[in-house]
Amino acid sequence: MAQDPMALPAAASEIKVKEKKAEVEQKVEKVEHPDFSGKWKIISSEGLADFCEAAGITGMQYTFQKKSEKRMVQIIEQDEDGRIFTVKMNTQTFERELTYTIGKGTSPFEYRDQHKNIISAEAIWNKDGKKIIIKAKVYKKGVDPNEEPDNFLRRSEIRYMKKKKMYEEITVNGETLVRKFQKA
Repeated sequence: MAQDPMALPAAASEIKVKEKKAEVEQKVEKVEHPDFSGKWKIISSEGLADFCEAAGITGMQYTFQKKSEKRMVQIIEQDEDGRIFTVKMNTQTFERELTYTIGKGTSPFEYRDQHKNIISAEAIWNKDGKKIIIKAKVYKKGVDPNEEPDNFLRRSEIRYMKKKKMYEEITVNGETLVRKFQKA
């Protein structure tokens, strides 16, 4: 029986495809994300006055914000894949619990902050998987995002670990508030 001359190249190309697939799978490594889980107590806050001015937080709202910064506690639960976060924030002036999913292609999450602004945000890990980056639109109290979708302030938040401390950098209109937390 004569051997089909096309059979060998097909088998050879199938082997090459399998080798290439195995090579690609070896290159894909699971990224280790920092573990933010636990109870975190604020130990310092820098840039509050300039940040609040840029964000339009004035008068009594600023007074309440200053007060809330002094005794802020965040309790964070993080799933083992580092995708689902629950942050419970307690201060002297407000409490909030927020659960969101981190990653490209996830749905935006929405909530109201202590000033009654509507926040619409998306969260991703940075390229090396060490920082959480949250890009948000802040709709001032009284603004309906469905009626005025372009009437917002842009806000970014970056959460990361450094020397066993957790940092939160929040930026609005070029002004950054830096919060530093330690495990309680």
